[in-house]
Amino acid sequence: MNESPSDHSASLSGTQIDPVYHHARREAAVILIAWAVFLIWTIGVSYMMSYDQAGKGTNEITFGFPNWVFWGVILPWCAATIFSVVYALKGIKDDALVDETGENPGSSEKPDATNGNETQ
Repeated sequence: MNESPSDHSASLSGTQIDPVYHHARREAAVILIAWAVFLIWTIGVSYMMSYDQAGKGTNEITFGFPNWVFWGVILPWCAATIFSVVYALKGIKDDALVDETGENPGSSEKPDATNGNETQ
């Protein structure tokens, strides 16, 4: 049976997608975008400022590093580390995982005889 994409999306419209999935997808997108930005920064600046690119034959020094190393490697890596720490502490949500029965499978609660979960 051949289903069109609209038929497939219509059949899925009745199901509710878990909010944990939405949070994880958003967080992954932010992390991948940040990774791409820092990658482009590192490669672009390192290429543009690399040794003898301008034909000068000399390199300026910044904090003991050649300019292209400081601006193209050290600075973006430090910025990426700061972004990662801040995003991990402030941007990522801690969601409770719930199984199909509505219980949290990671909880440390043990069933007790008073609520009928355990037989004696």
